[in-house]
Amino acid sequence: MAKGKVKIFISHIFEEEEIAKAIKQELENCFQDRINVFLSETIPFGEDWQRNVNVNLKDADLLLILFSPDSIERPWINIEAGYGIISGKKVIPMFCLGLNESRLHYIYQRLKGIDIEMIADVHRLLEENIAKDLLKLDGIENVSKHMDSWKKSISSAISTYLN
Repeated sequence: MAKGKVKIFISHIFEEEEIAKAIKQELENCFQDRINVFLSETIPFGEDWQRNVNVNLKDADLLLILFSPDSIERPWINIEAGYGIISGKKVIPMFCLGLNESRLHYIYQRLKGIDIEMIADVHRLLEENIAKDLLKLDGIENVSKHMDSWKKSISSAISTYLN
C-alpha cells in the first residue's frame, strides 16, 4: 500500500464515463479522505493526458477495470489492465451491462471480478479488498448505507447510459 491515501485507478471507455463517475463517487462517499480515485476526466485542461494517465497508473494501489460488452475489445482498457497485471498490481475486473467473466480474455478470467450491480460483490470489494487489504481497517461503518447508495447511484448511471 502507498503511504498516505490509497490510490485507486478506474479504467473505462469514454462512453461509460457516467458509470465510472458513479463508482468513483460511491468509493469516495464510503472511504472519504482515505482514498484518492483517479479517472482520466479529472486531468486538468492543458495537462499532458498520456503522461498523467501513466503517472496515475504507476502510482495506483488498485486498478478497477470497468468491462462491458462495448469495452472488452477496446485498446486502452486492455493496455491499462495489462500494465496492472504485468507490474504486479491488484487488478479487479468490474462487470456491467450484462457482461460476465466468461466473455473476457483468459488472462482476465483468472482474476476474480465483480458485477457492479450485485450488492454481495460490491460489499466484498468495499469490505475485503479496500477496507481490510488496502486501508488495514477492521471494517467500514454503515456498510448497508453504502450498499443502498451504491445500488441507487449505479442503477441511475446505467439507466442514463442506456437511454
